[in-house]
Amino acid sequence: MTTKLRLLLDECLEGPLAAEIAKYSALNVEYINETFLSNRGTSDRAVVDYARQSGRIVVTPETRLNEHQFRVCTHPGILVIVSRIQALRTKMFSDLMRSGVRARCRHAVTYLRTNDRARTVVMFKERDESGIVRETTMELGDGPTRTARPAFRKPKCSW
Repeated sequence: MTTKLRLLLDECLEGPLAAEIAKYSALNVEYINETFLSNRGTSDRAVVDYARQSGRIVVTPETRLNEHQFRVCTHPGILVIVSRIQALRTKMFSDLMRSGVRARCRHAVTYLRTNDRARTVVMFKERDESGIVRETTMELGDGPTRTARPAFRKPKCSW
């Protein structure tokens, strides 16, 4: 399985995080502000529709882009980096890239947060073979990735 991800950076992702994401050779990155949707205030629906057409995972700090608004398996994926602190966002993304689980962001809604020990926690919301959305939480960072629940076999989604 290849782990080269195609990402679409939301318009509110700027500065150090956008630069950090762009430096990874394992990523194919497009910035929404460099597309025909470059005006400020592009609707969430338009962003996700563009991501669907271009086969890209939306990366955003906005929690309103979620599995309730955009059902899992109806788009290539949404990665929500939950923090107002720019340096933490950059660290959490870097932890995801080093974790070995970044491919699970495909066809899922993924959340990156920090826990009370300042370690990055990733939560995947994925659809299983029976169509049920399952949640898997893992702690990332130095050392082995710890999984709270066993992984399941994820079917190929048709978006």
